[in-house]
Amino acid sequence: MSFRIPQPQRIVDLLTFAVADKHERYDFLNARIGSGRTPSSIEEELWSMLPPTDSNDQEEVTQKAGEIAKRHGIALDDRRIFDVAEREDPEFGKRLKTVSVINVQNMLQANFYRSAWKLFELGNPHKFSARYDAVTQVPITFDGKRIAVVETYSYGHSTTYRAVLYHLMRHIGNLAGDETESDVKYLARKAFDGKRVLELGCGPGFFLYLLRELGADIVGVEKRDTYRDQTDAAKLSILYGDAEKVTDMIRDKKFDVVFSRNFLSLHVTVDKGPDVMEAAYGVTNDGGLSFHLIDYRKTPEEEYMEMLRSTCESTKLDYDTLVQTFSMLPAEKKDALLRRNVLNTSIESLTRIGYRPLTSYLFDAEENISIAARK
Repeated sequence: MSFRIPQPQRIVDLLTFAVADKHERYDFLNARIGSGRTPSSIEEELWSMLPPTDSNDQEEVTQKAGEIAKRHGIALDDRRIFDVAEREDPEFGKRLKTVSVINVQNMLQANFYRSAWKLFELGNPHKFSARYDAVTQVPITFDGKRIAVVETYSYGHSTTYRAVLYHLMRHIGNLAGDETESDVKYLARKAFDGKRVLELGCGPGFFLYLLRELGADIVGVEKRDTYRDQTDAAKLSILYGDAEKVTDMIRDKKFDVVFSRNFLSLHVTVDKGPDVMEAAYGVTNDGGLSFHLIDYRKTPEEEYMEMLRSTCESTKLDYDTLVQTFSMLPAEKKDALLRRNVLNTSIESLTRIGYRPLTSYLFDAEENISIAARK
């Protein structure tokens, strides 16, 4: 299997940092190469296995590395800093290497976002516009006339699909992250041309339109028919109904790619989550990819406490007892609670049915967690 430069060194570094035992690294890599995983797919999984860091960690590590570099008379960007730091403090040396790899990966991801951005221009002609009456209970008086407020808006979710495009291209198009803009456009068309693609919770179908422009055979599933006039005019294939019944809706059809963006975060109840994911996996072709992005933003602790207070008022639970219980939790348990998404769809419930995290929320530019199952 050939790796695109600079991917080989990144995968070697990631193997070193993410998998502790040398023997286990070979087992890990060989098993994934043997199953047909692309280098990008392997790299994403390794990346998600790195110790979590945030901007504060990175600033702290950089400051300490700068002090070490100054003591030894070397530049901070000199590769010798890693060896010097490890000799002084083995644990910090490992932490410095990990943060450095994450920074390189973030830079490459940002570069890819910039180069892939032009892809969305292909979908610009199909940004949906609609008019609606604002939800005013009583018409207001304006300039002596009684009127209801009318607002015009356009459906402009192109920016929020960047992370979806990033991951789909990493796993379908095997992008390394250092491609030029023209490379990305060429590889995107090559990756999606002729692919059967299904989006769960597609809304008015902006992203489906974009994928169709790239050559994909697209189908969407959407519960509401709010945008039916626009999607019909654009000749988009949208099926209306509940996503957990997708098998019934599409009959015996299968798809090369089944994906969703924040669908599990906002529109699927906790008890239906695993059913939807099983249905998504069930309609995925052998060798295909079932990929989903879930919003896992971290809730500020003050906001979480306010949510607890509100819950206690409506359910007659004892707020003081809950606060005391929360305060006694270990730091990692607190963090897990604060990082749950709106509906508390647990990652554990999804991994039990075959999905695994590809990229941790801590490393994704939009604080999502990517999960996927490859048939």
